Amino acid sequence: MIRALVSALAFLFLLGCSSAPATFKYYVLSSPDCCSSDLSTRTKWVLQPVRLADYLKQSSLVMQTAPHQLHYASLDIWSEPITKSIPRVLVQQFNQQSEQHGMIASTSPGASALDRSITVQIDDFLPNERGEVILKGQYWVQQQGEAIVTKSFHYTRSMQQDGFAHAVALMNSLLEELAGDVSRIVNES
Repeated sequence: MIRALVSALAFLFLLGCSSAPATFKYYVLSSPDCCSSDLSTRTKWVLQPVRLADYLKQSSLVMQTAPHQLHYASLDIWSEPITKSIPRVLVQQFNQQSEQHGMIASTSPGASALDRSITVQIDDFLPNERGEVILKGQYWVQQQGEAIVTKSFHYTRSMQQDGFAHAVALMNSLLEELAGDVSRIVNES
């Protein structure tokens, strides 16, 4: 009798400790609302593969929790590698903002024949403990293999809401700002 009572209490205790299964949340960096652009009359530039800091090359979203500490979210995941989505956003936004010039990815047909290119290096691309989203790095504009412009960038946006969904939306807007700055530099060259 006591054994049955203890077993029943243990079962009820374990039942009370169970919780709903953890669910993954998937995030996409590019916006499905962004349109394609006709580049047939524009001077084309090739976006070389984006160079990312090693800590960004994984599927979990990351947050800076202290000056020298990162937290990888185990349940908040990129829906595709950001090595693919960052270039897509930069190409889309550059082409939306420039009327004279067009950008194509280095994997696009005909890209290898062009002698005008843009290389982007991203050192930081994440939300932090201060409620900001950061995009930091540098880019090079090259013609015929020679760098004609080298610029560092450091953009921040303050988060108005908690959560990765809002952070990812701000990350997209930071890439839009970077694409706009690159577009202005290219138009001046």
